[in-house]
Order: sequence, then C-alpha cells, then structure tokens
Amino acid sequence: MRYKLLGIEEGSAICDFCHRKEITMLYRTLDNETGEIHSFGSSCILKALKISGEDFGRMKADKELKELKKPYEFNVFHIGNRTTANFMFNGVLYVRTYLRCSDKKVLTDSPFCFTDTKTHKYLALPLEIRKEFLAFFRKRAALEKILST
Repeated sequence: MRYKLLGIEEGSAICDFCHRKEITMLYRTLDNETGEIHSFGSSCILKALKISGEDFGRMKADKELKELKKPYEFNVFHIGNRTTANFMFNGVLYVRTYLRCSDKKVLTDSPFCFTDTKTHKYLALPLEIRKEFLAFFRKRAALEKILST
C-alpha cells in the first residue's frame, strides 16, 4: 500500500489528492514511496488507500482503539466463586468483591460503589468519575463492535 494513515484532525487545508480547497476533516497520510506527509479529504482518502468505506471504518476504529487511553486502572480477578474488582483513580485504590458474579455485572456495577483501601469506608464514586468511566467502556465497546463486523 502506497499510503499509510497517520491520523485524523480537524482543520482547514487543501486536499493533496484532488487539490480541493477548504477541507475541514484532514486525514494525514505518509507516502511510503516518497516519505512525504499528505493531507487528504474524506472522499480522497478512500481513493488514495484504495479501500472501501467499510474497510476504512474498520481501519479507523482499529487505530482509535489502539490510541484509546484508559483514564485509570481497572482490573478484575476471579478466585473460586469470588470476583474482585480493583479500581485506581488519582492514586487511590478502591476494591469491590462479588460472589458468583459475571464480568458484565462487575463492569456495569463497579464504577459506582467501592471500598477505599486506606480508610476502609464503603463509598460511591463521584458522578463525574462514573460518567467518564462508563464513557470509556462505551467507546471501547463501540470500536470493538466495528472491528468485529
């Protein structure tokens, strides 16, 4: 493949493929033959990469998934019939233990109530943290769904 997708950004430029002015969504590519970096518009990127829109969607989702940063650490452990969820946010470790619980239940329930390991108090995480946590999982699930089709 001659071009490699480097990234997507909003801006204003001229398409290096068709020379149309004022494209607002810029697809940055690396020309593997010349080593130059080009900006293409949304129509031209498909022509330059010589792929279908569906394939491009999967490629874009794969790139986004690799670049998606976890805003915090979250781990789930299974030991016997117990499931433990560890959640680290701002340097504070929160723990929640379940009996006979599915991963789905842990992922949807855990961001809401934890035990602070320093104070041993059971607490609900602030709404902003819960929203951010769930938004991360929704985004990741949506990208994984695109890749699985």
